[in-house]
Amino acid sequence: MTARRALVTPGTLGVQRFGLQTSPPRLLWLFRNGDKHHDGSPFFLKTHIKTLEALYQELTKVITPIAGPVRRLYDQNLRLVVDLADIVDGAKYLCTSGEPPACAERLQKFLSEWVIQKPQTRVWSEFFVV
Repeated sequence: MTARRALVTPGTLGVQRFGLQTSPPRLLWLFRNGDKHHDGSPFFLKTHIKTLEALYQELTKVITPIAGPVRRLYDQNLRLVVDLADIVDGAKYLCTSGEPPACAERLQKFLSEWVIQKPQTRVWSEFFVV
């Protein structure tokens, strides 16, 4: 009796993935500046958005600020976001039309406890005990 040859040769079948492999979108919680009754709107930052100006245009469609289109974005520590790399998945952001952030009593929901902070970067010397 002769051995049968396999009809399907072993290889990359079932191993390779076809199609476009992209990273999952980041979730942002957006709040209007000065609106103390706004509970926040979820927004998924997709990878096709490459600049802050493009992000501002998309945010204006979602949140519609009180005084005009979104021109500035602040994190929960009220620091201005200057690069897309500064955006953290799951964090809260304040959308303004160029004006400074409102007073703390109008931002109570924005400044509440539940938030994911960007991890602090450590210096290599902290990892090694001498």
